[in-house]
Amino acid sequence: MLNYDPFQTSLVTVMNHTTKKNLYFVFDGDPVTPIDRIWALGLAGSSQTEIAKDLGLTKATVYKTIHDIDSSYNVASKIAEVTGLTLNRLWPCGKYSTPPTKRKQPIKKAA
Repeated sequence: MLNYDPFQTSLVTVMNHTTKKNLYFVFDGDPVTPIDRIWALGLAGSSQTEIAKDLGLTKATVYKTIHDIDSSYNVASKIAEVTGLTLNRLWPCGKYSTPPTKRKQPIKKAA
């Protein structure tokens, strides 16, 4: 998990769970690129494949969310959870700033 305080510094500290060593990198500010998101996942000791397995989705769905081809609030939330970064930090455009609302389906009347 990443330890990050956006009000103090843009330095991100990550403990690699395999080597038990701290790694450091700096987000250079907006815009955050897909490479930054992938890098944050890797530094947190996770991967796109692990996110897909955890959510029961395909790797393509995770890839498309990271690269802004499609949008999935569930995938973005999982990435934020694993990395310890906020959704607004990973997607500064505000794409995932609020959870989606469920549409009410009209009630079908029996014939």
